[in-house]
Amino acid sequence: MIVQVTSSTAEEAAKIARSAVEQGLAASAQTAPIQTIYRWRGQIVECAEYVVTLFTRAQVYGELEAFVRERHSYEVPQIVALPIVAGWPPFLQWIDENAGSRSE
Repeated sequence: MIVQVTSSTAEEAAKIARSAVEQGLAASAQTAPIQTIYRWRGQIVECAEYVVTLFTRAQVYGELEAFVRERHSYEVPQIVALPIVAGWPPFLQWIDENAGSRSE
């Protein structure tokens, strides 16, 4: 599965990405700047953010979500999971082999 998280800074996004991979919760992570428009407490907000895309396994999602929530600065961070419905088999196997193998 793919898990997407947004962050207000490049530093926080990179820290979440690197830590998740180092901890074995994701096989890989990508970060990129984005422009976000959303409603918050009755107001429309437009701001620059960073998206973290994490490649992981469904069995790891709960642990990954808790991991991100512990390290995130937002009151209500975006943490969403999207299924990978198809992909190149060697790449999907690589995800399976590298996500969920916690490195302590």
